[in-house]
Amino acid sequence: MRKLHIDRRSLGVLLAALALAGCASSPGAAVPTSAPAATSAPAATSAPAPTSAPVATDMPAPTAEPTVAPAPTDSPAPTSAPAPTAAPATNSALPRDVPWVLVGGALNGDDEQLNLEGKGLPAPSSIIQSAPGGAFIAYTGEDGKLVVVDMSTFTRILEKELAGMVVGFAFAPDGHSLALTMLNEPAWSLQVYDLATGTMRELQKGTTTVASPNDPLPLIARPMEWTRGGLFTADIMWATDAPPRNVTLVNTEDGSERMVYEGSFLGAVPAPDGAHVAIITGQPGMGSVPTMKVTVVSASAPGEQVLIPERQGYVRRLLWSPGGSQLMIASSSDYSLNETTLQTFKANGLDEQSITVGDAVTPGVYADIAWQGEQTALLLMAKDDGYVHLSALPIANFAADALQARAAYQGQLTASSNAVIVYAPEA
Repeated sequence: MRKLHIDRRSLGVLLAALALAGCASSPGAAVPTSAPAATSAPAATSAPAPTSAPVATDMPAPTAEPTVAPAPTDSPAPTSAPAPTAAPATNSALPRDVPWVLVGGALNGDDEQLNLEGKGLPAPSSIIQSAPGGAFIAYTGEDGKLVVVDMSTFTRILEKELAGMVVGFAFAPDGHSLALTMLNEPAWSLQVYDLATGTMRELQKGTTTVASPNDPLPLIARPMEWTRGGLFTADIMWATDAPPRNVTLVNTEDGSERMVYEGSFLGAVPAPDGAHVAIITGQPGMGSVPTMKVTVVSASAPGEQVLIPERQGYVRRLLWSPGGSQLMIASSSDYSLNETTLQTFKANGLDEQSITVGDAVTPGVYADIAWQGEQTALLLMAKDDGYVHLSALPIANFAADALQARAAYQGQLTASSNAVIVYAPEA
């Protein structure tokens, strides 16, 4: 991103721009609007193992649209998974062969739980991402500062190197580096931090200052996603609530760049190989009906492939499969509706599949989606039993009756508490 002033008025503007940007997650990451500290919530137990198909594996909704799960009166045990048991005391990393789910400020790894505040770490309040392989997580705390955690030791790193406000970040595909944009007004810089050596190097820099009132407002480059094909950034217009613009591919060796998409957009997610970028355009509809359009553009050639023509609705989550062969989209027709449509497409727009969750057939409130390999999706939903349920859905049988229960975590979705899939292991 390119970012702005640190006084309260400018900070509010910044956060509004970030929400519109969709903040594309790094692999296996998701974006909660807020996550309060957990008060020793019980850890989840594993759901019964699926009887067939491979094991399982979010664009976030605007902050103006909370989804609320009905409050249970007695929190009965879920029917699809055993009630959670007490989390074992451990100082080791969460298991990396199961998904990690953030519920109520605590990370759950199947039947183990990590209360971040209990480890002396700030509670997550905004974007949270996992490095590939789960070696590190990064998130913003309630004070807006970036927190990077070594998941082997649960220790916080990178604190001394952060001489300013971080307005965007993305892990490298090998998990060894972190790209971030630091704002120390009036200067901003796009940098790469080596997680192994602790060294920082600068790729690009700029200023938030305009020479005269007639000059265009400055743009700040924010990391969107670091793919195998390079680092993709988006531009944020300084001191405005304008949507992000201009998807750019940056060379992480020398900072040189090439424009991939020019113009404003609501969200953008590059494929893991960097060959394509999915773009969301339309109207956010704050106070009115939102509209959306989803297209795929090539990172190396002109033209676009329309996946969803402009229509009423908004995209909750947009996510490429790990190999980039398929795109999964979670969307709703309005902010107030619990029903969410899940669609999968090939990059060329063919082989569309679709199901609806949150209706009478598949009751619950959508929380998040993720991929586990190329052929299995993960779906996270809150139900009225007081638990958030993780299920697997094989792409070969993309239907509600094919959902396979994986785990359940005590908690609900409220205006101030989301549930997200932070990490999904390889299939």
